[in-house]
Amino acid sequence: MLRLTHCAGQVTVIAAFVLIANTSPLRGAPSEVRFSQSADRIEAYDFLEITLDVKTPDAANPFTDVTVEGWFAADGGKRVNVDGFCDSLDGSVFRIRLMPTQTGRHDYSVTYRQGRYKATHSGSFHAVDGGRKGIVRVDEQHPWHFVWEGTKEHYFYNGTTTYFLAGWDVDQIRRNLDRLARLKVNRVRAAIAGRVKDGRAWFENVYPTDRFRFLLNPWVAERPDSVEEPGFDVRCFNVEYWCKWDKLLRHARQRDIVVSVVFYVDGRRPGVDPFGKESAGGEDEQRYYRYSVARFAAFSNVMWDVTNEYRLFRDDAWAEKMGAFIKKCDPYDHLTSVHGHGDFRFQKSAWADFAMYQRWDEGGGYAFMLDNRKKQAATGRIIPQVNEEYGYEDHYPTWGGNRKPPARSADSRRRLAWGMYMAGGYQTTGERADTGTGWGPDTGGGWINGRGDDSMTMFVSYGHIVDFFTSLPWWELEPDNDFFVVPGPDVVRRDLTHIVYTRDKAGNATLFVNGKVQNKRAVPGDCSNWDTGFRLALANELTHDRPWLGELRRMAIHDRALPEQQVARNFSAGHEATPGSPVVLFDFRRDRGNVIRDVSRAGKPLDLKIGDPSAVAWIPSGGLRVRAPVLIASQGPAEKVSAAVRKSGELTLEAWVAPANLTQSGPARIVTLSRDTGQRNFTLGQEGGAYEVRFRTTSTSGNGEPALTTEAGYDDSTPICGLRNNSRSLAVVYLPAGGSVTIKPNALARDFRAQWYNPRSGEWSVARAAGKFDAPDKSDWLLLLRGN
Repeated sequence: MLRLTHCAGQVTVIAAFVLIANTSPLRGAPSEVRFSQSADRIEAYDFLEITLDVKTPDAANPFTDVTVEGWFAADGGKRVNVDGFCDSLDGSVFRIRLMPTQTGRHDYSVTYRQGRYKATHSGSFHAVDGGRKGIVRVDEQHPWHFVWEGTKEHYFYNGTTTYFLAGWDVDQIRRNLDRLARLKVNRVRAAIAGRVKDGRAWFENVYPTDRFRFLLNPWVAERPDSVEEPGFDVRCFNVEYWCKWDKLLRHARQRDIVVSVVFYVDGRRPGVDPFGKESAGGEDEQRYYRYSVARFAAFSNVMWDVTNEYRLFRDDAWAEKMGAFIKKCDPYDHLTSVHGHGDFRFQKSAWADFAMYQRWDEGGGYAFMLDNRKKQAATGRIIPQVNEEYGYEDHYPTWGGNRKPPARSADSRRRLAWGMYMAGGYQTTGERADTGTGWGPDTGGGWINGRGDDSMTMFVSYGHIVDFFTSLPWWELEPDNDFFVVPGPDVVRRDLTHIVYTRDKAGNATLFVNGKVQNKRAVPGDCSNWDTGFRLALANELTHDRPWLGELRRMAIHDRALPEQQVARNFSAGHEATPGSPVVLFDFRRDRGNVIRDVSRAGKPLDLKIGDPSAVAWIPSGGLRVRAPVLIASQGPAEKVSAAVRKSGELTLEAWVAPANLTQSGPARIVTLSRDTGQRNFTLGQEGGAYEVRFRTTSTSGNGEPALTTEAGYDDSTPICGLRNNSRSLAVVYLPAGGSVTIKPNALARDFRAQWYNPRSGEWSVARAAGKFDAPDKSDWLLLLRGN
């Protein structure tokens, strides 16, 4: 039979199929279950909804005492097993959603079970091609990247955080999503469970209003308006709230926005996590995850985030268990990951489809993401890499590296984003919240709740990133800096040079050459992650593959940051003077064999052994000339250096050197405290015409990056860097602060065309050059090189 129902002001024809499962009443069973399907024809990647109307429901708890499950299959295809869900507190309505991923006829079967009672219904529907984008997958051919399954278009991941988006009324949720879609945002992070009094918890002026609440209530609550003691009944879901989420997902799908469903935000806050560590991963918490997946998985535009910052209230074993559980429950295998901190511990886990990091500010930019790619590749399993949180626009809490304006301006976030994309990764950013909700202009909310207005323009510049990369096959590009040369500055000379690097406990790092400041930057974090097992080496990396040639006259390591005036005095005093009271001192004056003596008198001497004495020559007046590649290293760990710096949080590295040439690269190691090319406590090296220092903290990569360099025009977070495809027909160079590059002969296909792209305006211009390209000004620019 047919019946008419009204839905959102429209009349919809619904075919109703009635099945009386048992004509004789059963104790503890409904008198009748009616099955109705929403349509006969739907588009692929939309879903068919089958509603189960239960007459005289009598389940004590329909969320625990009743199961609805089913399957569907394309004609002659494999069955897809699907869970249903209860959609009413009294158990009178259940639903099951079937999302076909291919066209044609589909058959299905649905079963309702309550105790010994069972009702089953079978039916069919047709799926047609409506051009929907479908589910986002990892691209099998280019697994660092993503692709829409339905249209086979590549998905350029450009996300933002909107934690409490579901705290708005439905109309405002839709307006928020519409605005973000216009700004080319195609992914939002939104939480199911979370609660806090107001945005002052994160030092932002965002407050509850009559249209916005910070109290997300996925369960029925005894005290739903209580922040810390809601009294959740975790065996009973707040259906009204979940219906709002349905509308959120449906509207996001219309705008091709993927929603990263975050199961908890700030789960350690009182009132957010009703399970606690004692019930973590147990039956009740699994019911929460299963219900979410049963309800939302048929929306093609979801991804699963096991939780936000899991380490604050859970452990690795829990994340592993719940990630695998989501995969088990999800019949469509949506992308799944978990938001953590500066490392991703599930690189090989089958349920983890992409890696998500949280690394703030410059420590999470180009070098960090490039390092992550290398580590992921080393596992033998390639998956996309995303910095999911790197400090929000104009957000200055008491944590993170840059706590004062304008360090986290829209422009600084944009530059960091370019660096992450140039490293072959992706990013999720967040708009400023300082225009407030329930406060001041009351037009914003930004990363906290997803609302913004025309005064919030950060995403305009991010849209230029989207436009640039989507104008070319970016998924074919690989990070590659070998096809161009950056002209060396005038800093490195073959003359004897005094190089000093200082880093104080507050994170201020300075690089001096011949007593004068060459560059400064913040290196936030602390030195608690310094590895006391690393060895000290001169003139090479411990792996023997970063050789440096030249003269060494004096070298000192201090566990304190020398003031600028002292550095200048040490330079004036010359290389024969004693530089204070260092932890390690090599003066190369008393040595003539294959051992270099530590003459610092601080603790046990840290002597170095020359691997091949024939590769060096002693200078009679005091010094060592390195003539050929050689490793000069301590025989055991340089524990006294690492331990001292870990304790003080400060370092001064002082060296008198004369490079053999201006073409050494790698960077070529002058002095290093490290294990290999990817793990170090510090390194002073030479990169062509520049000196570079890498210093490891809890806010940098394990490789001590981003580095501090003397290179002219060097940006704090991103060096001049490139991308190139395998056929050499397409390449990109990012110049973060102007400068010039020279394309190496035969590095690209012949007769390539060159264009400048202005990342601040989105405008293109012709790049006229014959191998050497000078940026139009000293701001950041993109150079696109494309073969004819």
